[in-house]
Amino acid sequence: LQWNCRSYIQTGTTLRGRVAHLQPIAIFLQETRGPCHIQGYNTIQHNTILHLDPVTQQPRAESQAALLIRRDCTSIELPLPNISNDYREVIAAKIQPPGQQPFVAVCVYYRPNTGRARQDEFQWVRDIQQRAGSHPIIIGGDFNAQHPAWGYRRADPRGNALHDAMEMSALDLVNAADTPTRVGLHSRQRDTTPDLTFATPRFVRKWDTMSITWGSDHYPILITLNRKKMRKRSTRARIDWNVYRQLTQQQFFDSFEPLASIIYNAKPAASEMIECDETTTCMDAHLANLWKRVHELTHRYRYGGKRHRDLMQLKKQYKTIQAYQQLLETETWHSTCAKLGEIPGLQRLWGILRSMLGKKKGQPPLKGLLLQGNPVEVETKVIRTFFPHARDSPAPDLPERTITNLDPGLDAPFTLGELTAALLKSKARSAPGHDKVNWQDLRNLPLSAQQKLLDIINDTWEQGSVPDTLKLSLIYPIPKGNKDPTKPENLRPISLTPTICKLIERMILARMQHYLEYVQPGLHPAQAGFRPNMGTHDCLWLLRRVINRKSRKLMPDYVLAIDMRKAFDNVRQEVILHELAQRYPSQRAYNWIRSFLHSRPIRLHGTAPGWTPCTFYLDRGVPQGSILGPMLFNLAMARVADALERDTTARFTIYADDITIWTEASDHLDEQQMQTELQAAVLSLETTLDALGLQLSPEKTELISIDGKRVTNPRKQITLMLGSAPITSTNGHIRILGAQIASCNSTHKWIQTLRKNWTPLLHAIRRMSNKYGGARQSSAAILARAVAVGRVLYGAPVYELSPRDLRDIEQLHRATLRTVTGLPKHTRMTVLQQLAPIPPILTIITEARIRMQSRLDNSYQGKLTTLWDQRRRSDTMPDVSGINSPWETPPHGSFTNRPMLRLAAEARRSRSCRHASSADNVVSVYTDATARNDRVSIAWICDTDPRIQGQHSCALPQGTVLHAELLALWGALEDVQHTAFTDRDATLRHQYRLLTDSFAAVQELSSSTTEDATANRIRKRLQMLQEIGIKVNILWTPGHTAHDGGNAAAHAAAVQARGTDHTYATPHPDNPTLQTPYHLDPNEVPMNRHIAYMHFIRTSIKTASKQRIIEATPQTPVIKGLSRQQEVFINKVIANAAYTPHIISKWQPPPVSAAPPRCSHCLQQCRADLWHLIKYCPAFARGRDRIDDLQVTSLAALTAIMQTDDDAQKAVADHGKISGLYRAV
Repeated sequence: LQWNCRSYIQTGTTLRGRVAHLQPIAIFLQETRGPCHIQGYNTIQHNTILHLDPVTQQPRAESQAALLIRRDCTSIELPLPNISNDYREVIAAKIQPPGQQPFVAVCVYYRPNTGRARQDEFQWVRDIQQRAGSHPIIIGGDFNAQHPAWGYRRADPRGNALHDAMEMSALDLVNAADTPTRVGLHSRQRDTTPDLTFATPRFVRKWDTMSITWGSDHYPILITLNRKKMRKRSTRARIDWNVYRQLTQQQFFDSFEPLASIIYNAKPAASEMIECDETTTCMDAHLANLWKRVHELTHRYRYGGKRHRDLMQLKKQYKTIQAYQQLLETETWHSTCAKLGEIPGLQRLWGILRSMLGKKKGQPPLKGLLLQGNPVEVETKVIRTFFPHARDSPAPDLPERTITNLDPGLDAPFTLGELTAALLKSKARSAPGHDKVNWQDLRNLPLSAQQKLLDIINDTWEQGSVPDTLKLSLIYPIPKGNKDPTKPENLRPISLTPTICKLIERMILARMQHYLEYVQPGLHPAQAGFRPNMGTHDCLWLLRRVINRKSRKLMPDYVLAIDMRKAFDNVRQEVILHELAQRYPSQRAYNWIRSFLHSRPIRLHGTAPGWTPCTFYLDRGVPQGSILGPMLFNLAMARVADALERDTTARFTIYADDITIWTEASDHLDEQQMQTELQAAVLSLETTLDALGLQLSPEKTELISIDGKRVTNPRKQITLMLGSAPITSTNGHIRILGAQIASCNSTHKWIQTLRKNWTPLLHAIRRMSNKYGGARQSSAAILARAVAVGRVLYGAPVYELSPRDLRDIEQLHRATLRTVTGLPKHTRMTVLQQLAPIPPILTIITEARIRMQSRLDNSYQGKLTTLWDQRRRSDTMPDVSGINSPWETPPHGSFTNRPMLRLAAEARRSRSCRHASSADNVVSVYTDATARNDRVSIAWICDTDPRIQGQHSCALPQGTVLHAELLALWGALEDVQHTAFTDRDATLRHQYRLLTDSFAAVQELSSSTTEDATANRIRKRLQMLQEIGIKVNILWTPGHTAHDGGNAAAHAAAVQARGTDHTYATPHPDNPTLQTPYHLDPNEVPMNRHIAYMHFIRTSIKTASKQRIIEATPQTPVIKGLSRQQEVFINKVIANAAYTPHIISKWQPPPVSAAPPRCSHCLQQCRADLWHLIKYCPAFARGRDRIDDLQVTSLAALTAIMQTDDDAQKAVADHGKISGLYRAV
């Protein structure tokens, strides 16, 4: 599409509506007179043409040309230095539509009346041809050049130069003969052709102008390229997983490659193609009639003598269309946000918010890089930028090693329980590798295929050899922050490995975490990255005394932030294997990881015509994006931590490749000793990192002195040497893991950063949910709590906030509440806090601190970190004997069932019936539980075997519903075991299924590193029953689906909670009581240090914290089912915070405020407050009948009845919508 729009501000609305219908690949705009943006398009503009500013009377640069490219097309701007200047703009880009060959598009604009003063030889045309190479070219724009070749009577100097340049370049003029592109503005001005299009011969199939000008004096030009038509995707695939399991069950495979082929062929056979609706545009009947009138006026003006009055009517009609289309776009946007604001569409609403904040992923940058030149040269440049050490051939073998003092369990074959646990823990949306197999494909394999897959994995595990097809990684570049993605140095490589390889990695990682975190801790307490129960908050917690230092009389503290260059990609693999052998006694794990790291093949993930990606090999580093990579990197960094603790007394913390070293005044005698210890730490780092193959970055390493003062005495500044580069401590701020640390210990910088990021977040939310429509209040509250309030939770647990800081944060929180409720600034704060479904900010901060302290006090890693912070170690750490090993995980059922939405009632009922309608040899046991007032009540019911049923109540201080559900499963499993021992023959003929409606309980049981005592007991009992031939599966089933078994269990638990009895829930006589597996005796000191006890307390505190937040969250009186407009109107009525004439007159200075009160809507002399507008104002009389039926005499009475009567609230909401009052206030 090519068009001189004559100011995008004036005609942009019309253009957006037309573009939504046409969807052109590229748009050439001229005379934009400023920035322009269209949804779904990337814009390229240059600000070079000078114009006289009407206000300052000074020349200023302004964009007059814009090239917009559809986002599904790969594009890259061609650099044209020194071509755009003060009288012309030339924008060129190479564009590759999906599935088509690339071409070069050029948008041009020349200022009129500059042809004689500025001689132009059009040298830039030849420059563009050289850059385009063999790709076709299309040039379009407003040249303002005259020549008889395109319809002018005579030629001017620019027209002659342009005509000669195009003949020399062999480009064809594709304008239709005798077709003007600009309409004359009066009868003495004839139609002309300033808009020209030149292209490579036979590249343009059709060139045509629109019949109307869309509000400009230039006709839009629609250009059809000689390319195959791109068909929009109108169907989607839906996979029937039952058919998929049948197809894969019939196949045989003995290696990974046939399995990938079987899955690849089975998915299309099990897929059903579903037709999808095409995207509609913003058009209705009224707008269509307005455009019809434009066609009539255009025809009358062109062929009726070009009368001035017809031109004025035409311009007036275009203004009417622009105003109406803006209203239509707003209503369509609000309607879209309202639909997406429901529960099923909340994820897409979140995606829209991220896109508005500029954080949504765009097109893969590799496609743009491949357009820059020869794909082979680009490939070599990208690979050498990411991996300078990449090889063209495999590297020599890594050293072999014999591990001593082996742990037999670590070398045991993997079990089906480990396989299913790894499948459940995986992310369903993880990108697949070159084999195109994803996690859903593996999860839905039948049990027989999973067993075959497990056998192949164990063969690989025993042999210690990883096939090259599993090691092959596709390198997928992603941009770094807001940097230019067309430069390889601004990209970060991500490795896409085969999903089957990730599955094996996750199974190995579960064993490594179990041993290195609990059995024999092999990582330093100061390492916080990629570890359970640890994160960036632990690093900041270790820095808390430095961050919150208040004394100004002591010696300064010094903080050194270390930066390493590409640590993940350059760490030596020999060091990783050495640390693995020293800390993890498993021969098979060493052999498998050795093969996994050796000469890893990599290949760029991209396509280009005539180019096949080459395979390179890596002999160092760990693959970014793999499952084992972070753990292996942590093993290498453990050597760094040990060296720092050995060589210096300075404190330190390590998060992945971020190292922070600091000294505290209370640990040292003077500044000289601090400098000595910091220098020793730097020397230790240099030596250790050199052995690891890593280098420090002096230019990114920072040293800051912290003494509580804004200006530090220069005599107290120290200098460290990093190699030959000096590092001098300074005042100011330093950023560590996203937290701002100031030399004066002020939180001002953090609050300032918080405010800077908070405002655009709220602005984006207001665009999706405001007083005129959009997403509902509940959706806006979710987004606000996630993106705005969530930012406070990162720093608040670490900073000691002053009253002033709390006031600043509270001010931001109030703006959030106003955004969510749609209330104005003059709303009383007490009322505002009651109407917004967001808890007070102080409650949120307090609960975040409680959770963090609970994690430190009641987790194994947290206790180790606390002891190390206190500069002491403990030889009597919590007992870990109660934790199951990963290889003891039993296969407890299918993981294809997932929790369903409450809205999917029919699907929930169907699944519940499917579980109930089983074979004769299947015994189903339903369990349920309740937790209330430090007591739990549990029940289990079996319809076919009366021996397996019971109910029980016990005291469980701080117990949660999850604990109760696990105890219910434990009780049912105890009865199954008792039945098996008393009637073994009958039990062996049955298969038992324990059904629970708690998916959290199923997840806890499937976790290979669970710390819950009951979950570990259940897993051990399942393992024991499996060994004696009794099959027991634990499945999730939807609750409250009117099924007899599930309802009976729920009723039994409720009856037991009330202290009554029931006939079908009598405990078994041989098992009258149920011993809880939780250790809760406070007198048993060893049990207080038990891992399971710490997990229980930590979980209980977290659940209690969530409950307190729920209780502190106000229950909004606004009923469900209202639109966003009605919700905001109801909030304004309840808060009495509307913009009424009475309120507005108060804000105006005399004489307006001193005049007699008058309603600006009905012109009556009265107190024009909200009650007058609702009850008496004639301007809003429509829909008032239902208000009169309420028989209220004041706004306070109306507000009171609205908060208790849903019908009254609905009547007020309908009145505001029907009468238009919601817009007036």
